[in-house]
Amino acid sequence: MKKKWIIAVLGLILVFSLSACGANGNNSGEKVVKVGTTTAEVPTWNLVKKLAKKKGIDIQIVKFDDYVQPNLALNKGDIDINAFQTVVYFDSFRQEHHLNLSAIGTTAIWPMGVYSKKVKKISDIKNGDQIIIPNDATNLGRALLLLQKANLITLKKGFTGTGGVENIAKNPKHLKITPVAAGQTPRGLDDATDRGNHQL
Repeated sequence: MKKKWIIAVLGLILVFSLSACGANGNNSGEKVVKVGTTTAEVPTWNLVKKLAKKKGIDIQIVKFDDYVQPNLALNKGDIDINAFQTVVYFDSFRQEHHLNLSAIGTTAIWPMGVYSKKVKKISDIKNGDQIIIPNDATNLGRALLLLQKANLITLKKGFTGTGGVENIAKNPKHLKITPVAAGQTPRGLDDATDRGNHQL
């Protein structure tokens, strides 16, 4: 799965560099492509960088610590492409900030799971238990959809994946659903009964 994704990414970068959409050359004649991504994705992009070098492409990885700056940097021309977000988030962000950007391909979306140190299965979650979910626009909606799939909540009809806990229509167990910064969700595992987070 990951190998297929890396090959797909290389294909996109090849097309991008050959079309000269902002990619420049360096002294060795390689095409230079500045890729913006989040810190968590850097290990994967380091591997893509090694493979791309064999194709004559020099990938320069630009790290961002939030989900706002990569699109703004791309719009300003500070980077050539970015890869970190869902299509739903991208479309919403682009419209909200009036950016002239386009999606040119898809990358991997890491699976999201439900984790706990205190319960062994979803049915063991009790009334009033706390569930910690990531609060960033990319993953909050995914976390809510996961909780709905687990039959813990019901979301409002027509929920598109954007927005927050206000989209919960029914919460029969009166769960305390607490959005926090994505990086803080592992730390909440000791305090919360349960958490929805990236499964890395």
